Amino acid sequence: MKKCIICVLTAFVLCISSVAFGLAENIIQPRDAVFTSASIALDANENATYRCVTKSSCNSLYVVSCYLEHYISGEWVTIRTLTPPSLVLSGTTYSYTLNHSDAIGTGRYRIWATFSADGYTITRCSNERTY
Repeated sequence: MKKCIICVLTAFVLCISSVAFGLAENIIQPRDAVFTSASIALDANENATYRCVTKSSCNSLYVVSCYLEHYISGEWVTIRTLTPPSLVLSGTTYSYTLNHSDAIGTGRYRIWATFSADGYTITRCSNERTY
C-alpha cells in the first residue's frame, strides 16, 4: 500500500512538472532577432544617451524617432516629438548623447525612441527622471 501511494504521488508530481514547464515555455518571450540591446538613458543634466547593439554588423544604425512624455496627474502624457539624433552609423554599436533641456521643464519625464538596424526597428523607453 505504501509503495502504491508513493507511485501515485510520484506520477502526480511528474504530471504537474510537465504542465508547468510547458506553460513556462509559452510565457517566455523570444529574444530579439537583430538587437542585442537598445536603451535610452536620461541623466541629471537633461541629456539622453541613445544606445543600441546588434548581433551582426549593419550598414545603417540610427534613431528613427523619439518623443518626450511628462507624468501629469497620475498618467504619462506625450508632450512633444523630439528631433532624433542625426547620426547614422554602420557596424554593431550605436551611441549618441543629445541634450534635451529645451524640451524638459520641471517634473517627471521619460523618452521613447525607435532604433533602426538596416530597416529592422525596435522601440524602447528610457528611465524616468525628475527635474
